[in-house]
Formats: sequence, structure tokens, C-alpha cells
Amino acid sequence: MRQKRQKRKILRLREGILICSSIVLLIIIMSLNIGSDKPIASNNKVVAAEQSNKTESTTNIVEDEIIDNDNNTIAEHTDNDESQQQNLTVDVSDENENIHQQEDENVDETTVEQEEIDESEQTQPTNSSIATGLEVGNEINKEQIEHEKKVAYLTIDDGPYGSSKDILDILEEYNAKATFFMVEPKMREYPELVREMVRKGHGVGLHSVTHDKHQFYSSRQSLLNELSVSNETLKEITGETTPLIRTPYGSAPYMTDEYKAAVTNNGYIMWDWNVDSKDWKYRDERYVHDTIAQIEKLSEQDHAPVILLHDKTTTVNHLRELLEYLTENHYELLKLDASLQPVQF
Repeated sequence: MRQKRQKRKILRLREGILICSSIVLLIIIMSLNIGSDKPIASNNKVVAAEQSNKTESTTNIVEDEIIDNDNNTIAEHTDNDESQQQNLTVDVSDENENIHQQEDENVDETTVEQEEIDESEQTQPTNSSIATGLEVGNEINKEQIEHEKKVAYLTIDDGPYGSSKDILDILEEYNAKATFFMVEPKMREYPELVREMVRKGHGVGLHSVTHDKHQFYSSRQSLLNELSVSNETLKEITGETTPLIRTPYGSAPYMTDEYKAAVTNNGYIMWDWNVDSKDWKYRDERYVHDTIAQIEKLSEQDHAPVILLHDKTTTVNHLRELLEYLTENHYELLKLDASLQPVQF
């Protein structure tokens, strides 16, 4: 395209030169004819012929130079065009390479995006799975809340005896705590067991000296004396006292309002129970079954079970069965303390 434009320029230049030369030659001839005769005209013809030859020669030279210049220009343009063509080729190649690379990157990105979409579709929960997950989550949360609320208290009366050692071992197996309401003569008989109860983190309470309802409840002063003696003995053995008491056979119907006021005014906290295992009546696994039935009934009422047991061999023989039930049903077995609201008849 550029070569054609250059050729057109050259042709136009040539035409201009020829026109100018013709005009110059015409002016010379006219001036000679006006100022001289025929011989001179004849000479003028020769001169004109020579001048024409010179002009033509000059024109040819000029044309040759223009052509040469044009050729050089064309060559330069050709070289430049070739260089530009090469650069263009390189640029096109580079551009093509960039395009291919970009296409490859786009393909890779598309592939990655598609893989991510596929993976997202695979892991995206459906409405049914969301609903199921919410149901499971609600069940778990409900179960966790129930776990937090489900506490039971084992209370063991009338010891210590030789069976207390077995009870302590079984409780340790289940990481369970209990509260032992002890009679004073037995504390003196088994002081090491009393110390072990305290050392292992169990609760200890007072359960009288005589365990005789006629003597213990004979007067306000009689029950306070038995409680005081028991606490002094506990302090001799363990170095500490306790405010927790359980009166013989429970507070009803023996603990009158006067008696209740007397123990309260002397800093004692009286505990009864809401689950009677009847291990004093059943000397086999029946006491466990009866206890479980009562616990399940209390659970419906959202009450923590305070379970009455007795320190004797027949109770030990089936204690694991009861603890299995309690742990499988997520009860935490804790000891009683002064911060709790006591269960009373």
C-alpha cells in the first residue's frame, strides 16, 4: 500500500518537472524569435535542440536521481515494512501466545471454578439434611442441657462398717461421690474409714449416738446432746466438724417444730430423702429396681434424687447395678453440702 503511494508521488513529480521544462523552453524560443533573424533562428533551433537535449538530459538525470531516491526510499520503506512486518509477526506471535496462555488460564480457572462448584454441590446440604442436622443438634443440645441438670445424691446411713471399704472402692470406680450419715459409736470403731471418706472427697454427716427413737427424740436437749457428741467425735478423728444431720428414721413424725427450730438455731442442716431404696427391706437386686422406678418418676418432675441407702453387705452386692444405671443415664453423683436446699419431709 505504501509502495503504491510512493509511485504515485513520483509520477506526479515527473509530470511537474516536464511541464516546468516545457514552459522554460517555450519562453526561450519565443524570446529568440523576437530579437533575431532567421539564421539566428536557425542557430536558435540548434541551440534550442541542444538546450532541449541538455534539458532532457537534465530531466533524465533528475528522473534517474528521483528514481534512485525513490528506489532507496522504497527499499527503506520495504526494509522498514519488512522489519515492521517481522515485528508485527513477533507481536502477533506474542499476542497469539498471550491469547493461548490467557485461554489456557481461563480454561484452568473455568476448570477450577467448575471443580469448586462440583465440590460445593457435593458438600452443599440439602433441605432434608439441614432439617435432620437441626433435629440432631436440638437433640444434642437438649441432651447436654439435661446432662447439666441431672444430678443425684447418694446418702448412706448407719455406718461405718466393714462394708464401707467396699462402698468406697465401688464409688471410686464410677467417679461418684456420696454422703455418709454416721452414728458416733461406729465412727470410733472404724476411724480409718471415716478419714478415708473425708480424704476421698465424700460428704460426712451426723446420725445420732444411740439410733434409738425413744432416746433421741425424748426431749429437745437429748437430740442436741447426741448431735453435739457425734460432732466432737468426728472432729477428733478428722479434725473437722459438719453441719449436716439426718435424724434416726427420718424427721417425720418425730421432729416437732420445736425440735426443728432447735437444730436450726444450733447451726445444723437437716436432710431427709426423696428416694427410699428399701435396701433395709429388699436384700437383693429388687432394691435397685425399686430405686430406679422412683428416680424415673422424680425425673419427670425435674427433681434431683436424694437416695437413701444403708451401709451393709447386701447393699454393696448390687450397688454397681444402681451406679451403672445412673451413669448411663448421665447423672452426676455429688455429695451434699451446706449450700444446697435440703430435702425434708
